[in-house]
Amino acid sequence: MRFWLPAHTLFEIVLIFSVVEAWKLPNLRFWLLMALSSHATARIWSVFDFIPQALAFEKAAQWMRRLREGGQGEVGFVSQLSCLP
Repeated sequence: MRFWLPAHTLFEIVLIFSVVEAWKLPNLRFWLLMALSSHATARIWSVFDFIPQALAFEKAAQWMRRLREGGQGEVGFVSQLSCLP
């Protein structure tokens, strides 16, 4: 999180700046607009698909860690798993 948010923000700022600066050059404009639309599509996909899955996985990992650290050992861990809905 500490790396990706600033990295993506910097990339987006540079990409938008590049589109603005290269607007007068039709050949370059086309490829920069393609890059901008590809990046926007990937970001939208991440927000609606990847990020919710990653958060759910992280929540499950925290739940499993709490079960293991309950001080009951492996037998307690397995018995707790068997009581899950």
